[in-house]
Amino acid sequence: MNETSLVSAIDTLASKLGVAASEVYRVLIAQARVSAIKSGVVLVFMLALIAVAVWITREAVRDWDKLERYDYEFGISIFVGITDFLALVAVFVAGSCVSNIISALANPQFWALDYILSHLG
Repeated sequence: MNETSLVSAIDTLASKLGVAASEVYRVLIAQARVSAIKSGVVLVFMLALIAVAVWITREAVRDWDKLERYDYEFGISIFVGITDFLALVAVFVAGSCVSNIISALANPQFWALDYILSHLG
């Protein structure tokens, strides 16, 4: 996408909304902060999930020799495996959130342009 089509897309969006193109851009700059806050909330949730997974795994491994039945041991193994998998996914989501927070707060103009480009083409 070249600069002319980007300006044209912003102008088209502004005309549909009945506002000036500068107003659309100003709103997107403000949205960068909102996006950073949303990513911060998700980041806290993902870090809490990772902490819970570590705690569950630690408790399960510590009490492993106290397990009496095979079925119970297998169930605990499956539960710990699923929890650890979710924690691994949470690590990647947390990394994405950190990236969004940094780009939205450090350079909201780039965030706005990136948002426009990613949703237009």
